[in-house]
This record gives sequence, C-alpha cells and structure tokens, in this order.
Amino acid sequence: MAASDPDTFESRRFSIRPFSIGLCIVVMAVIGVVVWTASPTHTRPDPRLAESLDRWPNQADIDRLASVKGKSPTETIRILGHPRKVVPGENGTQIWDYPWSAACRVWFKNGVVDDTYYTAGY
Repeated sequence: MAASDPDTFESRRFSIRPFSIGLCIVVMAVIGVVVWTASPTHTRPDPRLAESLDRWPNQADIDRLASVKGKSPTETIRILGHPRKVVPGENGTQIWDYPWSAACRVWFKNGVVDDTYYTAGY
C-alpha cells in the first residue's frame, strides 16, 4: 500500500469518529453521576438539605417511609431525603426527624433503620 492510501494506519491514526466522541461523553457522564451519588456529602444526614413535604403525606409517602426498615443511612437518604433533625440516642442509636406534617421519625440501631413512625397529629 502506498503512504497516501486512506486505508493505511498512518492516515487513520488521528481520525476521531463522531460515535467515539459520543460514547466518551456518555461514559464520562455515568462516571460523574456515580461519583456524585457516592460522595460523603450526599450519604450523611445534613439537616441543611432537608426539604419539607409541603402537603399531607399520601399512601405513596407512607409506603416510602415503611420501605426504609432495615436500610442503611445512605439508602434512607436516597429514599426519604435528608432529615430535619438528627438526635443521638442511647447505645449508639440515632433518631431522625423529617419535616412532614405533624411527626415523622426514623430510628436507627446497629447501622440500619430499626423502626419508623408517622402521625398526622389527630
């Protein structure tokens, strides 16, 4: 093959195909999302990041609350968001209060959710 032949290695070594660029962008975006969600600021409770429910909880909200039983703090934050208040309990337990109407509380024991509670106050 001649040096000017377009099928030689020399002529193709610096060409970038649009598909390759798109694939690189997608891979970098996925890596960014994984790193962002695994960062410590998003897996530790931060009352400054708590968001009020701004309505009465519906059945889907109550089901989400019930679904965190047995989950880690990280999983709980991903499901319910950040708590409004974190109170240390006895023997290394923690109590998390959420800004729902009336009272919403999650108890942690041995690193997982031991119990949950919600009342509308009536």
